[in-house]
Amino acid sequence: MEKIGNEYETENEEMEDITAIDNFDKVQEKKQSFSFNKISNIIGIILCVLFLPIFIVNVALLISYAVNPDSPPGFMGYTPLVVESDSMTPFFTKDDLVIIRNGEENQVYDNGTVICFESGNSYISHRIVKVTKKENGQLLYTTQGDANNTPDANPVNSSQILGSYVMNFKGLGGLLMFMQTPIGMICCVILPVLLIFLLFYIPPKVVAAHKKRKSSPQRYA
Repeated sequence: MEKIGNEYETENEEMEDITAIDNFDKVQEKKQSFSFNKISNIIGIILCVLFLPIFIVNVALLISYAVNPDSPPGFMGYTPLVVESDSMTPFFTKDDLVIIRNGEENQVYDNGTVICFESGNSYISHRIVKVTKKENGQLLYTTQGDANNTPDANPVNSSQILGSYVMNFKGLGGLLMFMQTPIGMICCVILPVLLIFLLFYIPPKVVAAHKKRKSSPQRYA
């Protein structure tokens, strides 16, 4: 009887050891699953913060251009433009991204303000160096690039003005131009959206499949 009792106690101890090991494995598995999901979620959130604004602005600019193809596309009252010359050096230079605040109809601009105005088939951002008022009350603005020695040949009237300068981003004009190409749209919009989707969709599926495989009974020959 004493021998049987000892064997029974040994079996209980072995069962307890096995249960403890199983519980430890489950805890480790949960920790690994949590870490995997947490890392993928953090990466996904970072990508959202970086690329979601770019995606929204791009879509808004495309819609703006489709609605009004005769004017540069804008977003929430502002228009981004790429500098194509060094006429305003050192204030801003070629390939900078300039942000223009869209002006209201017949808005008055002060001397020294940098305005963006239509000239032929393009838009120019130069500084106002003289304001002239005609007899009929119409204002004419004489403009000049900071790097130019002489004022622009033709005065600018209010109907030509898109708006006034707000800020510029050094060298980002080239990136904006690239984003408007088919390859740029794929790299800067489509691929990030696809990557964010995969980061939020795939890891839970992988973890669920791993748990299912672990929990399924093992068959031995």
